Amino acid sequence: MLRSAFSAGDWHGILEQLSDIDLAQANNSEFWFFQARAFQALQIPELGLKAWAEAIRLDPSSLDLRLFAAQACAEAEEWPSAQHLLSDLMAQPGLASRPECQILWARCLVHTGQPELAEQILLQQQAVSGVDLKALGTALVEVNLKLGLLDRARHCLYQLQDLAGQCVEAVDLRLQLLSQSGESLDLKQLNAHLEELGWPRLLLLKAARLYEQRLLLVEARMCFDQAIGLYGLSGRLAAFCFRFWVDGGHGDELSHGLEVASHPYPPVSKQLLLAECSLNAGELSRCAEQLDRHEKMSSELLLLRAKLARLQANHSQTLQYLRQWVEFQSSNAEARFALAFELLAQGQWQEAWPLYESRFQAAAANSIVPVGIAPRNSEIPPHSRNVLVFAEQGIGDSVMMASMLVDLQKVAGHVSLMVQPRLQSLLQTSFPTLRVITALDVDAFQAFDCCYGLGSLGRFFRSVPDQCPGNPYLQPSDIAARRASAWLESLADSELPRIGIAWRGGGQVVGANRRSLQLKQLQSILSHQQAAFVCLQYGSTDAELAEFASSTGIKIHALDGVGDDLDLTAALTQQLDLVITVQQTALHLAGAVGTPAWVLVPVAPEWRYGYSGCAMAWYSCVRLFRQAALNDWTDAIDQLSHAFQEFLMAHGRHNGESS
Repeated sequence: MLRSAFSAGDWHGILEQLSDIDLAQANNSEFWFFQARAFQALQIPELGLKAWAEAIRLDPSSLDLRLFAAQACAEAEEWPSAQHLLSDLMAQPGLASRPECQILWARCLVHTGQPELAEQILLQQQAVSGVDLKALGTALVEVNLKLGLLDRARHCLYQLQDLAGQCVEAVDLRLQLLSQSGESLDLKQLNAHLEELGWPRLLLLKAARLYEQRLLLVEARMCFDQAIGLYGLSGRLAAFCFRFWVDGGHGDELSHGLEVASHPYPPVSKQLLLAECSLNAGELSRCAEQLDRHEKMSSELLLLRAKLARLQANHSQTLQYLRQWVEFQSSNAEARFALAFELLAQGQWQEAWPLYESRFQAAAANSIVPVGIAPRNSEIPPHSRNVLVFAEQGIGDSVMMASMLVDLQKVAGHVSLMVQPRLQSLLQTSFPTLRVITALDVDAFQAFDCCYGLGSLGRFFRSVPDQCPGNPYLQPSDIAARRASAWLESLADSELPRIGIAWRGGGQVVGANRRSLQLKQLQSILSHQQAAFVCLQYGSTDAELAEFASSTGIKIHALDGVGDDLDLTAALTQQLDLVITVQQTALHLAGAVGTPAWVLVPVAPEWRYGYSGCAMAWYSCVRLFRQAALNDWTDAIDQLSHAFQEFLMAHGRHNGESS
């Protein structure tokens, strides 16, 4: 019966038949194989990994079984496991020479940190007769994505599409390219591809993650709902949905999902997920109760207790839990990084900076380090050395940390700066004697004495907050300055004070929600007719500004290119009288060019804002307006609104005296 169902591709039938068998007692390799293949065919390969392991245990001599299992691990994106399974096969001359083994081995190398070696293998396969060109093209795109060569990756993807059309692999790679490049999304086209391919589970997951990364949460939810409706709540889909609900503080959905889900992958702690969801929803008392019911010590428990203490403004307790986590798992990079973050927030920078280096070993390291680049000799002072510095984390982080380039230039022998393409023009104009680049080959990288992330310079030049000079250090190009000036002069209310506005922050869902506002929350400020308001918000804002103008009669001027063109954005910011913003890039650009900026700061903000006071160490022209209670902006906005009235009165008196 099982073999007949297998031949017929009746995958649900296979799983139903196997559910009546005690597989552990049966001790039959073929049964485990059938189960693993059924999960793989049903697009849930992660649920079949245990079955593959059992099948191999019972039939260790089958090399084909290992190859099938390695392919399933690759589909489940369990690359170290796939590499381990293949390592034995690559020692077998007959199998190692097979193109499918070589290509899969190269893909494992790509995803385990050896893309250069993988590229050599794949280029050799191009000359092999009968090679699977679709598999080879897929692997070549992956290599170039991992190397950060996005133009080459795009070219290889076009070739793959010419060969195989809009196949699952091509759309998957397109989603990866969009995620890595940050280029704009064509939602209609993407949905059309997903529909054409029958809404594959993998692509729905990848699309949902991309939408969530871009904070397109409605679109992300639609993808998750579609996937659940088609495939049920299990495996990685369940784990991703849990994370989406937790980050958004959606307690009811999470509770229901935890009840109905089957076999989440990886396994989860229901109690800790519920506690974290309560935390993100601002239900701190409920979170504390849920954590108190969790008796088993774990890193997740200590981290959640630290987050709770931080939101409760119990900073000594926060440090206590984080130090306990580091003691509990001394080799855990996430623990050391979390402790560094808190020490920085509390102004204990000298202790924090060495721990801050652990960010390069943390899970998110791939998102902050340029591909092919790694810190080298970063504990050694840069004095008289040939150094490479790379921008890291977000644009705002890079702008802020760039203030230390002034100090670096005074002591280093030679400095090269590798940045995101959007920053190159602005930083090259601001630091004309620096070599500012956006890419670097391996041989050139090896020639440097030291390589630092921008944030790593803090241990040499910012051991205490008082060492921040707070002076402007960025200078936009003359071309950008002239364009910004001409546009400002063209406004009908150009004689009024020019006020830049940004209301939405980026980053992960939890942080973005806490730091962001709706435009209508700023209406008491924006309703002043004695000022001209200018949009500094990045992202698509046209519809939002039009709806706000329609409902309130308040016009916020927007210059095309602002937010995307950072040189232009900095030039415009420099010519404003004031910037009012939340935690985001607009603040950093204002501080870096010397324009006064007023910042609405949430409870438990990013470390650079500290926990108290209205000043920010990094910029002398920045004034902070702090939230008095979690998720409640009322007091902070009222204080800023009052200060803004005083600003306008002072500006009017100044203009009267001048005339």
